[in-house]
Amino acid sequence: MERERVVNMSSDEMAAALAQANQAIEDLQVRNAFLERSLDELDQVVRGLNLEVQRLHREVIQLWEQQSQDAPGGRRPDRLEDEVPPHY
Repeated sequence: MERERVVNMSSDEMAAALAQANQAIEDLQVRNAFLERSLDELDQVVRGLNLEVQRLHREVIQLWEQQSQDAPGGRRPDRLEDEVPPHY
C-alpha cells in the first residue's frame, strides 16, 4: 500500500517528502552529536568523582589508623559503629 502511494506521488510531493526525510535525518544527527558530547562530559565528571571518592577513602583509612594509635591502650573498635563517644 505504501509503495503504491510513493509511485503515485508527483515530483513536487516526492521532493517535499525527500526534504522532510533529509531534515529528520539532520535533526537526528544533531541530537546524536549533542548526546555524545553530553555523555563524554558526564563520563569525565564520573571519573573525577571516582578519583575523589578513592582519595577520601584513603583519607578515612588514614584517620582511622591515626585514631587507633592515639586511643587509650592503642586499641580501636572493630567497627566504627562500636566506637563509644568520649563522654560515656
